[in-house]
Amino acid sequence: GQNEIYHNDDLKLGTVLFDGASSKLTKEAKRALDTCVWKMQSKPLKHVKIVTFNKEHCNKCSKRSWKRTKTILKYLSKNGIFENRLLSENRLGNIRDKVEIYLITPITDRPHPSVKNIDE
Repeated sequence: GQNEIYHNDDLKLGTVLFDGASSKLTKEAKRALDTCVWKMQSKPLKHVKIVTFNKEHCNKCSKRSWKRTKTILKYLSKNGIFENRLLSENRLGNIRDKVEIYLITPITDRPHPSVKNIDE
């Protein structure tokens, strides 16, 4: 696609699990994100991809995925991971209550499709 500017997923940093339809971070989720933050800080030139999953394409699913992505983006930003390193992706998959986080290598000088306005 037109935004294919990254290598394949380089390194899976972790998995964040959510309870049911919630987009609130549990203690376990925060622990997982703290581990991710520590790994991200040791690789400042890499970018971070947040991958959410939906069983099907539907508005309700997309809204839940976006809320979860925003929750994680805010947490990472609060912990010193700058927005210009972050992007998100939604995939079809059976395990909709998990979010995977990858460390990826940019392969171009073009601006990447970072997530903007995470407070919307």
